[in-house]
Amino acid sequence: LAFPRRRICLLGESMGGLIATLAAARLGAVVSHLILVNPATSFARTPWATAGPLLPLLPDQAYEALPLAMSPILLDPQVIVRSAADAATEGDDA
Repeated sequence: LAFPRRRICLLGESMGGLIATLAAARLGAVVSHLILVNPATSFARTPWATAGPLLPLLPDQAYEALPLAMSPILLDPQVIVRSAADAATEGDDA
């Protein structure tokens, strides 16, 4: 490392939390703090780990509808619809 006496703080959210954990394990004493926000460390124990690889097997129309269908679970549906409408409007302008 360029500054061997300087310790660092790693911060990661979701997948970044997993990456920060792996980096901290490799860097050892160089890391002074490790801050994890909702780390993806338990991903393998979730339904997403099993369902994820199956999603591309869906028919095209069902696959394309997934973001909207899953939005009540993952995101704010109003934001998704608004973003889709904005994208459609931008496509009309082109």
